[in-house]
Amino acid sequence: MNITNTIWRNCYAHPDRVALLYEGHPASYGALRLRAELASARLAAAGVTRGDVVALSIRNRLSYLTVLLAVTRLGAVATPLWNGLPAEYREELVAANRVRTIVLDKDESWRSSSLPASCYLEASMLLAPPATDERLEVPPVAQGLDEQPWLIALSSGTTTGKPKRNPQNHARGALLASLSPRANQDDQERVFLFTSLGIEYGISTVMRQLYRGATTVLTQSIKPEGFYATVQRDQPTRVVTTTANATLLWAHAAKTLPESLTACASLKSIMVAGGFVSKALRDGITHRICSRLEVDYGATETGSLAFSTPETHAVRPGSTGRLNSWVQAEAVDENDHPLPPGQQGILRFKSLLLTNGYLDDEQATEQAFRNGWFYPGDSGSVGTAGYLFLNGRIDHMLNLGGNKINPDLIEKLLDEQPEIIESAVVVVKRHTGKLALVAAVEAQAPVDSAALKRLCQERLGKMYRPHAIVQFDALPRNESGKVMRLALAARIKFPSEEIRQ
Repeated sequence: MNITNTIWRNCYAHPDRVALLYEGHPASYGALRLRAELASARLAAAGVTRGDVVALSIRNRLSYLTVLLAVTRLGAVATPLWNGLPAEYREELVAANRVRTIVLDKDESWRSSSLPASCYLEASMLLAPPATDERLEVPPVAQGLDEQPWLIALSSGTTTGKPKRNPQNHARGALLASLSPRANQDDQERVFLFTSLGIEYGISTVMRQLYRGATTVLTQSIKPEGFYATVQRDQPTRVVTTTANATLLWAHAAKTLPESLTACASLKSIMVAGGFVSKALRDGITHRICSRLEVDYGATETGSLAFSTPETHAVRPGSTGRLNSWVQAEAVDENDHPLPPGQQGILRFKSLLLTNGYLDDEQATEQAFRNGWFYPGDSGSVGTAGYLFLNGRIDHMLNLGGNKINPDLIEKLLDEQPEIIESAVVVVKRHTGKLALVAAVEAQAPVDSAALKRLCQERLGKMYRPHAIVQFDALPRNESGKVMRLALAARIKFPSEEIRQ
């Protein structure tokens, strides 16, 4: 098999149907096929062959997707080079993934020190119309790739900003594109993907649409003002985004678009993933963007695990949602013994979509993948009706003067406050060398720091009272929307204890 087989069947069955709306310009299934086959012919002519790893550093999202499909048709393996990654991380990824070719933009100045000039191809050259005298032969699609990778996804589960590398094989990718936690989907649904194609959550959303022969709306920029203009112009029926982007959309609407809900009248639902949805964020989304909010809990390593809808939220407001039908979950103790339903423990999951581990990282693989289970590093419980409850990260325990502090308890309490969108608790070194417990909060209006400190002490005890509350307009996040705690701690300076950034 090849993960693109189903897409190509749709291209032949519905050549005139719109596959993509990019900045308002339609690209049909037939046109998408022709452009991808043109690119695959040029990639083959340049020496790219089955099993080669091709890194993509392409800003134009339509071009990125087209080249990705072309690489996959050849049986080569694609991997993104996130534009936001530091140069040293990019260099590491090229070497570690054994990249043979890099496809990039014409004006891209970065080059890897480990690859010769002949290994670079311009995206615009691959996708340019054929010259009059150009002789191109479209290579046959590579088949028999069930267990072979088509993508080395970059996993943002770590909060350091340095991604893990997670190979995704063709069979798993096809199943991921076929399964969905949402019911009643059809080929008339028009999904606006408002997040990066460089993360699995983004590319899997587009692949799922292409598998159904439906339309995906894409924009070049992920800016709030562009979002509302696109919704009014292209009339999508659903939005898929991250919690970080949803926060920006809500803030922009609250400040400049009092009629934003009317502007988004075409939307039947908005789905978010990548982080905790606080009460303030939930209210902001449902009052400013779309009244039907769906929350997807999952990971690059597993795909979607649990899904929250307004209906499940009404039944179990504190839950992350109900487990998907293809997922098994347990809470276990430190010896991996299963705990009774409802009892807090270390969460582990089995799924039809479970990957095999991380590339060339035995330690991380052994820690997260054990005996057919995936351990994401979350603690929580599983109810008898399949509702999943998260309690926090087991690897976020802080050491402050010998005292072990669970920051999730503070964050959960702060996130319940109506003015706070999201919080993150870190340990920061004072100018005296002593350590301080700091709660960083994201809020659109000034918060009462003294009152929040008192609240933490009254509810959790003196040890859990932050030394400082630091307010940010936006917490630093990675591509998937998760807070980067190391970067956050580095931005907080003492002795100034009450600052707004």
